Amino acid sequence: MPHTVVSCVPLPIEEYKPGLMPCTFTIPAAKLGEFEILHVENTMLLIDVGDRTINTTEQSSVVANAIVNDYVKSQIGYSPQACPGMFVVEGKLSINDVQKNCKKELADAQARQMAWFSTIFQMAEDEWQRNPKLSAVTATQRLAAKILGRKPVWLIEATPTLLRPCPFCTVDIKGDAIICPHCHQVINPVEFKKKQEELAKVG
Repeated sequence: MPHTVVSCVPLPIEEYKPGLMPCTFTIPAAKLGEFEILHVENTMLLIDVGDRTINTTEQSSVVANAIVNDYVKSQIGYSPQACPGMFVVEGKLSINDVQKNCKKELADAQARQMAWFSTIFQMAEDEWQRNPKLSAVTATQRLAAKILGRKPVWLIEATPTLLRPCPFCTVDIKGDAIICPHCHQVINPVEFKKKQEELAKVG
């Protein structure tokens, strides 16, 4: 009998299970307060025995639960009470079937997920107090802050400095550079003139 994975997680999920055919299981990101589903059938399992490979069958319940458990338990801040909102239901259920027949499971999954968002948000807050670096905050922690309606200092995204080649010496320089630090040519004449005018006023 097939099984249905239900995911309330607002992030795309891709679980790789080596040895299974197919070996990749993908669930799209769920909209906030909603859920996505993945139907899992009995799956072919390839096992190497000596110099040959034999085919056997992995039950859908085993595969579906592995998808959920492996993803959920790999997340930072995981605990049974605070984790991404996912669960497995027996049968090939539609979105409507899940909404009608799994109200308690959905409510429990959403509650666990909100507890998880609170946990990883607090982890980011604690880490920020010790080491205020934007690169130490994960994208999932930023998402948690937004979902919780919080606006910490670290919510801004850490973006790498964009580089471009200098049109004169071709060495990579910052995208917003006014003068090339290598060949000293003026890259942005308009901004260069503005800076000169500002300096003249100050002088």
